[in-house]
Amino acid sequence: TGMEVKGHITGQSLIAFHENGIDADGRVIGATGAIPFIQNLDADAIARFQEQVECVDLIGTEDEGKISAAVKACAAKDPGALDVEPMIIKLEEGGGEEEIAGFRPMAAEVATVRARIKELETAMVVVGNMNKFAAGVYAAKIEGIMIGLTITLILLGLAVMSEGALSFLAGGT
Repeated sequence: TGMEVKGHITGQSLIAFHENGIDADGRVIGATGAIPFIQNLDADAIARFQEQVECVDLIGTEDEGKISAAVKACAAKDPGALDVEPMIIKLEEGGGEEEIAGFRPMAAEVATVRARIKELETAMVVVGNMNKFAAGVYAAKIEGIMIGLTITLILLGLAVMSEGALSFLAGGT
C-alpha cells in the first residue's frame, strides 16, 4: 500500500514474483525493479508461495478506507490452513531453518498499515488544530475591527455632542 519505492519497485516485483516466479538465474520474471532477484528458494517453495498467498494490488493507494476494506475482505475469505505438510526451507550462507506455516499474528505488512494509519490520524489532528487556530485568528480580527469601529463612533458622537453643547452655551441655536 502507499507509494511505490523508487528504484527497487518492491511492490511490483512482489506481484510479478507471485504471478510469474523466477528464471534460472533467480531473477523475478516481469519485475522492473533495480535488482529483482530471489535466492535460496527452489521451485517447490515458489509454487507453495503462489498457491498459499493471494496478492492484493494496492500500490499507490493511501486511502485508509480502501486499505481497511481490502484487509477486511481478505480476512472474510480466509480459506484456513493448507491441507499439506508444513514446508521447511534450508537457507544457504549460514542461515537457519525456517518453517512456513500460515500467517503470523502480527505480520510486517499489518504493522506497516497500522503505522501509516497512525501517521494519517496524527496528520489529521495537526491539520484540525491549524484550522482551529486560523479560525481563532480570523474571529479575533473581526472582533478587533468591531471594537475599533464602536470606539470610533463613540468618540465621534462625543465630539459632535460637545461641539453642539458649546454653541448652545455661547448663545446659538
